[in-house]
Amino acid sequence: MLLWLYILLSFCYIYSMAIKLPKSNIFILSLIFVSILSFCGAGVYLVYKLDYFGVFLSLFLAIIGLFLIIRYLTDNKQAEKNNQIIAPKKITFKAGLAAASYLIFWCLAGAALFKNQTTAAIISPWDVLGSAFFYYYAGATLALLALIFLKNKFTLLFAVLHYFLTFSVALVVYKLGFGYDPFIHLSSLHVIDDAGFIAPKTVYYLGQYSLEIILHKLFFIPLDFLNRILVPLAAAVTLPPALYLSCRERFGDKNISRLLLPAVLVLPTSIFIMTVPQNLAYLFLLLAVILSFGKIDKLKLAAIISLSLAALMTQLLAGIPAILFAAYAVLNFLPINKTLKTIKSPIILVVNFLIIPLLLIFFVGAHFHFAWSNFNFFDVSLAGNENFVLNFIYFLAQNKVIILLAAIFCGAFIACKNKAYRHYFYFFASSFLAYLLAGNLSFSDLAESEQGNYPERILVAALIFLLPLILVFFKELIVRVQVQAKPVKLIWALVLLILISTSLYLSYPRQDRYFNSRGYSVSAADKAAAESIAAQAADSDYVVLANQQVGAAAISLYGLKKYYHGDIFYYSTQTGGRLYQYYLQMAAAPQRDTMLAAMDYVGVDEAYFVLDKYWWASAKILAEAKLSADNFWDLNDGEVYVFRYKK
Repeated sequence: MLLWLYILLSFCYIYSMAIKLPKSNIFILSLIFVSILSFCGAGVYLVYKLDYFGVFLSLFLAIIGLFLIIRYLTDNKQAEKNNQIIAPKKITFKAGLAAASYLIFWCLAGAALFKNQTTAAIISPWDVLGSAFFYYYAGATLALLALIFLKNKFTLLFAVLHYFLTFSVALVVYKLGFGYDPFIHLSSLHVIDDAGFIAPKTVYYLGQYSLEIILHKLFFIPLDFLNRILVPLAAAVTLPPALYLSCRERFGDKNISRLLLPAVLVLPTSIFIMTVPQNLAYLFLLLAVILSFGKIDKLKLAAIISLSLAALMTQLLAGIPAILFAAYAVLNFLPINKTLKTIKSPIILVVNFLIIPLLLIFFVGAHFHFAWSNFNFFDVSLAGNENFVLNFIYFLAQNKVIILLAAIFCGAFIACKNKAYRHYFYFFASSFLAYLLAGNLSFSDLAESEQGNYPERILVAALIFLLPLILVFFKELIVRVQVQAKPVKLIWALVLLILISTSLYLSYPRQDRYFNSRGYSVSAADKAAAESIAAQAADSDYVVLANQQVGAAAISLYGLKKYYHGDIFYYSTQTGGRLYQYYLQMAAAPQRDTMLAAMDYVGVDEAYFVLDKYWWASAKILAEAKLSADNFWDLNDGEVYVFRYKK
């Protein structure tokens, strides 16, 4: 009760201070508070733990920081001018009709998502959604464009709704959860929730963990729900206001700034469809870059710094570029001597280029191995073997390198033409060089299929620095379209609609005639298998050879229950580990000797092999495994088989 009373009184006092500020400042202060809370929560976790006292301490520090920022970094001289009562504009019939149309299409799209929720093992959400969802999404997109052209005063709110619809397809359709990593993070969150920390303490992921634990303990929101919705919701709520604010300040045109909101959805959005620390760190970095695009004042600078600190405590591959970008912004804002001003950029950019590859070498155990084959720069295709829709989609997807190069050259041209944008391109170039260097590192602890994970993450961080230059390009295009006749504008609106819908399709896992994402989702059958094994084995020591989805299901049910020899998890979920190699041998040609070798490796007398029906050549593997196992059983009408082996 005392904690709630403190929070209530603190926020009432701070609200009384902030109420006189412009709405844009309140939004920026909200970003500052959340990012400070993430950073402080991570710091408290490292020196203490995140029990209820740790949560209180984190909130106390974040509220003190917010109070000091409002007190010393905001300008209240314009308070009366900023809060003059302005008569609201009347909503015209056309604007009201467009708003109603948007809400109808949005609700229909949302209903389609919930109607097609599934616990089955699927590769892609499009396998169960069908074409109806895209019609509803296209209708909502057209209605949003109409709202923008009609200058509806609630455009920003509708943009937030549209971003959330775009980011939440997997969130809704995958009823048991999407991906694999979120299950690992959720198990860690449950341990932290119970004990206050998870041993051994590390600096990884704490920005996300602290936010989720604090929200969970304050508002009793289930951790499973938080761990699924955090990034999609946070991105939807923060990106449209940040984009609109910065573009309005940069371009001085509200209509162009509004049109840029749907235009940004042409870009890939896959980093916002799933909650993992890397994606949250990308969001922090992206918000810092977007805010820097507008007019920089003390409050904006505080936001950039706090967002960068939160990114650093969430994931280093995005956090390090964010911190260096914040350092550049600070040095550029402060009055410094001419010598420091001259050398600051080269020093920061060289550090940005070198520090991440060096960290990967010294702390991840990577070693240099040059190979041009690591970079598929010239994978060009006309994609003309299927229907028109798929041909168009994969013409864009398979020629992404050319599109990327075009964006880079466009960014370079804009940077050369306008000095104010050069630092964005320099940061991109520096991060891109880091990507090239990291692409020639070999990670001995990772499976071959995962060797490119680190370089790809660095590339995404690099591309984030290109966004301001892409916004300038989009703005120039919009200016030229605005002076055209209505039929031409309508054609461009349809082009935008098609590109946004295409981006939506490509942002999620896919299984079509051109591409197969291959990774299945965790299914009810996988959970049933994990429960069945746990009941059969009781308290005995055992190992399970299964694909990662079954392992994720077990983790969601029992957490990180058992480790052997300190680092061997009892499910074969670590794709770079030896247990997973045994699983691959069983999934190819099941033999009793393989299971005995796995038991000897771990030091147990009991093992289980799990075979999902969807696995390639499952009928053949099933027949062979039946001959070698001590006993077996099927679950969920044959969706999964479990084979038991004992010494």
